This record gives sequence, structure tokens and C-alpha cells, in this order.
Amino acid sequence: MTTIDEGARVRVSPREEWLPSLTYEGQTGLVTRTRPSDHGPLLFVHMDQGPSVIEIGFLEENLEKVQEEGEQA
Repeated sequence: MTTIDEGARVRVSPREEWLPSLTYEGQTGLVTRTRPSDHGPLLFVHMDQGPSVIEIGFLEENLEKVQEEGEQA
């Protein structure tokens, strides 16, 4: 089970060597869907600074939630 839900704003914060997380380190985006994988939950993220049709798959441990403006911690 994932602790980051679809629709959450996230920042890529690599905690292990996973090529997509190293490539997009520090960038933000929106989780569009989740899927189980052999390595744990895979979260697909539409990056803020990328083509609108591309979603990148990340392992959950390489993402952190981003607090949106007006949202309480």
C-alpha cells in the first residue's frame, strides 16, 4: 500500500540509485496513477517541466509529498 495518493503533488528526492529519480532529482509533479511492481509501488508522475503526455514511473521511496499553498501540515 502506498502512502502517496493519486492526485498528490510530489518532489523527486532520490534515496537509492533508480535512473528516473536521478534524472529528475528536485523536480515536482502530480501523481496520476499507481501500479504494483516487483520493487514496490510504482507511482506515475506528470512532471511540471515536461511534455504534457509523458508520465514518469518512480518508486515511492524516491518521492516526497509537496505541501501545496494554503494546505496545512
